[in-house]
Amino acid sequence: MKEGTLVDETISVPSKVKRYNLSDATLDGALFLKSKSGDTPWWIDFLSPISEGDIYAKSSRTTSAVLALSIARKNSDSRTLCFTFGHGRHLLNRNKIERSFGLKVALNSIDPEKLRSFDTRRQNDIVVNSRIQSSTATSIETFDINTYQDILTKAVGSTDVGQVEKLGKFVRGSDGISFDVDIDPHHLAQRAHQLLDIYESEDYRQTFPFVDHIIPVDKERALELDELLDTELNVLLSENNSTFRCLYLAPPEIIDFEGLEGFAFSSDTKSNPYSILSLALEGIWYLGNRNQQVSA
Repeated sequence: MKEGTLVDETISVPSKVKRYNLSDATLDGALFLKSKSGDTPWWIDFLSPISEGDIYAKSSRTTSAVLALSIARKNSDSRTLCFTFGHGRHLLNRNKIERSFGLKVALNSIDPEKLRSFDTRRQNDIVVNSRIQSSTATSIETFDINTYQDILTKAVGSTDVGQVEKLGKFVRGSDGISFDVDIDPHHLAQRAHQLLDIYESEDYRQTFPFVDHIIPVDKERALELDELLDTELNVLLSENNSTFRCLYLAPPEIIDFEGLEGFAFSSDTKSNPYSILSLALEGIWYLGNRNQQVSA
């Protein structure tokens, strides 16, 4: 989770889960459980040895759990790391998730010559999400990623030989990290330390230097950036700066100018239409077809 996030801040709706303290003194955190009727999941027995009292969950295919651990770090504040079970990831407070965590762990752990799949998001006039897979393990060049427009959102590949003991032979990383390896629940704090060490490494920049060029932000940060952009645009427009030529408006698609009367504010249908698009116009539409929207 993001720096400064406490264990009890990891759950989005605390009233919908049951909180268990942990019996293992080496684990600083809590277990959060949400269950419905159905089959009992396998991980109830897995987590029972580290919980005070018996974990009770009605048999359910949708039973979910989050084990949130506070991990003390050298020369820094503690970090909260969550292990999720079932659909536990949906219980997390999404505004508190460290979005780059799983991806960076994966990129620092995958053998750069044994990559298998990437999920990307291309920022252009529209957003295009895609998944690129190879038929066999290969290097980054095979995937033909546009390092100036593509945002890497998930990476999958064979684990580097030096990390196999910690993560198993195959690793998948996006917001979270997924790996297959035998582990005792009492050793989860130790594994969390190892994951944080891998996350904090900058080794990934040798093979994937473009990852940090374009970084997605969460909703709260996006709103802050939108407000800053709006303020800067208003200042430039009010100054009528003749050198301000770095931004322009354009229709989002090909239009038929023969049937176009002009552009106008959507909130002011009585005004005369404008023949051109301008940064001074917001929320405008085609008067010839009011179902088509144009936005700045």
